[in-house]
Amino acid sequence: MAGASMYDVSVVKCDDYKAESARAALTEAIDAVGGLDWIEKGMKIVIKANLVSFMAPDKAATTHPVLLIALVELLLERGAEVIVGDSPGGLWTAVFVNRVYKATG
Repeated sequence: MAGASMYDVSVVKCDDYKAESARAALTEAIDAVGGLDWIEKGMKIVIKANLVSFMAPDKAATTHPVLLIALVELLLERGAEVIVGDSPGGLWTAVFVNRVYKATG
């Protein structure tokens, strides 16, 4: 990644979870650590969604779906192939995992 190292961290305030606010804050945070210029068309990128357990997004225990959508859109705009996945803690059954997906949005 141009301009970033594995130690770079960016924290940006996001006042609400409206799509426009989330995208603006995410873009600012990513730009602060070098941006997305390193992404090439056709590159496959996996995003670990951090779906810890079946908690609503407002509990801030999981990645908020609005932020996840914004990141996926930014990557798709650069031509990347995006895969979103996670392995929530707990039982590894379809019923449990679907319960987590539904609760986390």
